[in-house]
Amino acid sequence: TRRAEAARNEVEEATRRAEAEAERAKAEAQRAQSEKEHAASAAKRASEAEALALAGERSSSQQADLEAKVALLEHQLKETQALLTEAQDHAAHLAHELGTARGSLTGTQEELDNLGAVLE
Repeated sequence: TRRAEAARNEVEEATRRAEAEAERAKAEAQRAQSEKEHAASAAKRASEAEALALAGERSSSQQADLEAKVALLEHQLKETQALLTEAQDHAAHLAHELGTARGSLTGTQEELDNLGAVLE
C-alpha cells in the first residue's frame, strides 16, 4: 500500500542518514586521534628542546632560538589540544544524534510492522 511504501522509504532514508552520520562521527574520531598524536609529538619536541636549553649545551643565541621554538611548540600544543577537545565534543554530539536517529528508526519499523499486521 502507499502508506506502507512511504513508511518504508522514510525508514530507508533515515537509515541512510544515520549511516552517513555514523561515518562522519568515525572520521571525526579519527581526526581527533590524529590531533592527539600530533599534540603528544609536539609536547615531546618541546620537552626535548627545553631539556637542551636547560642543560646549557647551546650558546646563548642558540638558547634564545630554542626558547622561542619551545614557546611556539607550547602554543601549537595548546591549539592542538583545543582542536582535539572540539573534535571530541563534536564526535560525542554526533554519537548522540545517531542514537536518537536509531531510536526513531526503531519506532518507525514498529509502526510498519503494525501496519503490515493490520493489512494482512
